[in-house]
Amino acid sequence: MDIRLLQTFQGFVPGPFSPCVISPGGERGSMLAIAYIQDGWQKVSFALFDLSLKQMLDEVIFTPPEPVQELALTYDTSEANWGLAQITVSDALLFRTVNIHDSLPVLTDAFLLEKVAVAYSLGPIYHFASDGQTYIILYMKRPYYNDVPVLTVQRVFPKERRVQVLNDAFDYTDGILAHANGRVVVLLTLQERVLQEKPERLRQLAFSLAGYTPDLASLLWKEDLPAALPARASYDVNELMELRATAIMIDGPMLPGQTTCIVGVAAKKIAAQQIGSIGGSEEEQEKAGELSHLLWVSTGGELLQICREQVYPQLHLTVSETAIVGVDVKEGQWRLWNWVPQHETRFHALKSLEGDIQRAYVVARSGKTGREASFWLIEQCQDFIRLSERNTATLAEVSPPIMLKETTLFSQEEYGGVLTWSLPVGLLPYEDTLLLLAVNAQQQVELYQIA
Repeated sequence: MDIRLLQTFQGFVPGPFSPCVISPGGERGSMLAIAYIQDGWQKVSFALFDLSLKQMLDEVIFTPPEPVQELALTYDTSEANWGLAQITVSDALLFRTVNIHDSLPVLTDAFLLEKVAVAYSLGPIYHFASDGQTYIILYMKRPYYNDVPVLTVQRVFPKERRVQVLNDAFDYTDGILAHANGRVVVLLTLQERVLQEKPERLRQLAFSLAGYTPDLASLLWKEDLPAALPARASYDVNELMELRATAIMIDGPMLPGQTTCIVGVAAKKIAAQQIGSIGGSEEEQEKAGELSHLLWVSTGGELLQICREQVYPQLHLTVSETAIVGVDVKEGQWRLWNWVPQHETRFHALKSLEGDIQRAYVVARSGKTGREASFWLIEQCQDFIRLSERNTATLAEVSPPIMLKETTLFSQEEYGGVLTWSLPVGLLPYEDTLLLLAVNAQQQVELYQIA
């Protein structure tokens, strides 16, 4: 295994958890766009790196009217440019495009998509994608008081500098995760189920899967997941904050004529015994406050396989050929495991990971003919990053690991209501190599390539 530093960028970031987004584009995805916050949240930097030439094309720094707290970036293949969305500290949603002229990025002036009332906050952005010269954006408007949040879908027309609200009438949800796969956008939502109104109101919290058209305007299918958590009689934001849920969706193994995705959810009520409606022993109460899903689903809505193993928070997944490789944390212990959904309902292999691990991620290595399937395990420890390549079937290391000292993964956690997922924004497979974005000891962003 070999590592190469490709670029150290100009700006100094507030830290590894400050907003940063990447998006490949150009012919064959050989152009890498990176946008990040720098200079104490006051400025935004947009960098364009040519992966085929291994060189920086340009880095443009601009100062928004006010500090930015969230960024979203996506590539439009029809126009060969990028769309950049940003949410400011005063909860204004802005949009601009980044065009390429003579191989250099040119930023258009930003225009306002929405400015919410004082009683609401904006974010996170769940889905941001180009839809043929327009862009679709899905985000949450959350009230500051004990009230139900609102999901909004907008279509952005960059050339006309206008926006159209497509859908703000989703069912109640306080958690959502979106994943685009082919011509279907799959949404995972946490929703309430009212079991009865009288003589006393009984509610549950449960997850649902739904497939939508790319503009999120038309529902194609919906499937309620069976497991549920008990809930209080009426909506209570404090109760929801007791719920710790990790969710992830990724592309699944290919099947003839259809696309699939893998859905992972690990939820736990940290105060299940306080719900009041749970009877039985403390152990039974604790079990009633846990929920786990690991599913293989077609984007047409067919449930293909259910894994019977329990998964836990800080869950991260990758698909290595026909196997799913995952990491999670059970009672403080990091675990590495694999699952072959086409043949098994249980883990095929399971290993405990040692060391002072703070975060861990897995990224599949694209297969070459004649070589066994493998993946990279990326572990963020106290003051270094540990990189190892491992065999997909056995989970064993296939080469000596690499240590990056005084370096931190450029990663951040997003909170979709009660759903939490960790975004390894700087991990991207590229032509049988791994691209890694990290923050060095001087608080500068660095781009590495691992082969």
